[in-house]
Amino acid sequence: RCIRCGACLNACPVYRKVTGHAYGSVYSGPIGAVITPLLSGIDKNSTLPEASSLCGACNEACPVDIDLSGLLVGLRRKIRKQRGSWPERMALSLLGFAFSHTISYRIASKLQRFFLLCISGGSRTIHSAPGPFSGWTKDRDLNLPARISFRDRWARKGGRIR
Repeated sequence: RCIRCGACLNACPVYRKVTGHAYGSVYSGPIGAVITPLLSGIDKNSTLPEASSLCGACNEACPVDIDLSGLLVGLRRKIRKQRGSWPERMALSLLGFAFSHTISYRIASKLQRFFLLCISGGSRTIHSAPGPFSGWTKDRDLNLPARISFRDRWARKGGRIR
């Protein structure tokens, strides 16, 4: 049903940040993350459905009411059933734990910033990442996260945090 209007691209925060070239296909953005794996093969494009925050902005913007978030979740589920080496499953489990507990999240955030500073060579932009992370920088540069996290900035301004 897609009419190729591009409304989902303009609404998608991930697309706005990484641009269309990062998708490695003529179809980019949320709709590209859905149709490229289906047209060109899931094995070759298994990371595309992960290139979404699932915020739902694309669903709201779509004039023909395509449930892109639901389709992306379905593709993610299908991909996980097909693959998933134990190191990948372990890494995702550790990330899930770190992101679901406040203290471990704060520690992971600080370590992430330190790690990214080390591989960037002091630059504010990472042009190439080592080893398994090299796929992220193959078609795009990554900016370092802010020096002060939003949470810390909010607390300094007197905001309340649970």
